[in-house]
Amino acid sequence: MNEIKVIIADESRIITEWLCDKLASDDGISIVKVLGDLSEVKEACKDEEADVLFINAYMRYGLSSIGLAGEIKNETKIRVIIMSDYPIYPMSRSYIDTENMYFWNRNKDTREVSKIIREVYNESRYGELTDDESKKLEKYDIRYNTVMGNCKSSEFTDMDIAVIEQLSNGCSYADIAKRLDLKINTVKYLISSMLKKTGYKNAITLVANAVVKKLIVPENSDEYRK
Repeated sequence: MNEIKVIIADESRIITEWLCDKLASDDGISIVKVLGDLSEVKEACKDEEADVLFINAYMRYGLSSIGLAGEIKNETKIRVIIMSDYPIYPMSRSYIDTENMYFWNRNKDTREVSKIIREVYNESRYGELTDDESKKLEKYDIRYNTVMGNCKSSEFTDMDIAVIEQLSNGCSYADIAKRLDLKINTVKYLISSMLKKTGYKNAITLVANAVVKKLIVPENSDEYRK
């Protein structure tokens, strides 16, 4: 079997280092490029002639990474794995499925990364987890079971999580509205609603708890390791 060439695209150095470490000992898989800038991904996929692209669903500028991944797959025939720590918007998930890309929820699917790469490379489709498997994974599902003040993260919508993530990156309400294609008043409403659910007094406390409890990983996540 030929060596599977992989490109990893994620703004978080923590995630890219983790993936590289997981794949370092696999002789059948080679990481040919690690990218932190969305603008470099398309060109790299063409230049490196890679087989599989790992790309974070929430790279900078909102969900544009998912659309870009679809373009890359159709233009280069590269296999694509969209990765995230939590579920994504239904419209985006539908697009991923339509384009025959694979969505990997890192908290839900805890299999070996190399196994996932090989299945995607061989274009194997993924079935839903069985009820028994879901129960075993439930306690590890950070996206749904993280306690946030007076509520659990299961009470947050996908958009709520995306807003928290953007706040953690230091974005203003105007920046968040632009990145997520929302109105500023909608951003304010979502934050106010989350504060009401959690009982937290301000957005700083909301973000701090989300980061500490690993509900989100900020773009400048290295700063949170100090």
